Amino acid sequence: MTHGDQAKKNPDDRLVTPEGEEIDQSLLGTVKIDPDAYTNTSKNPDQLASTKYAIAGLLYLLVRERSIRVLAVLTVGVVLAGLWLGISLMGWALLVITLGMVWVTECLNTAIEAVIDIAAPEPHPLAKVGKDVAASATFISVIVFLLVVVLLLLPSAVRRWGW
Repeated sequence: MTHGDQAKKNPDDRLVTPEGEEIDQSLLGTVKIDPDAYTNTSKNPDQLASTKYAIAGLLYLLVRERSIRVLAVLTVGVVLAGLWLGISLMGWALLVITLGMVWVTECLNTAIEAVIDIAAPEPHPLAKVGKDVAASATFISVIVFLLVVVLLLLPSAVRRWGW
């Protein structure tokens, strides 16, 4: 079943699910949707369990994703360079924000790829689009991070080495 078959548009622009349920497309239509009515799992109200799942996801990334291991090494290197070069508080803020952005986009990219692999086990053009667009988010965040690193660390290194 394709995505287009899952919720068909009627001639009057209403979205209707295969079960005949009309989907409210008003501004608040999404807010009215109760996710518990469509899932067979309940949310875990236990904060400790939620934290455990987050750590499990991070450990998965560190063990299974080479790009995350490279990012971890890069993170340590940039932090050490920042300490050695004595960057300003504002510089640290920019580094933390951009490093966090790279980590978050890499995590989301991996999650999106996993969901696409489940939803589309066979090659599909839209699966490729989803994976490529998710990867581009990581790529963009890395470019922004590298620009910040160059703009922050290069002048400090030049001053330190007297070039």
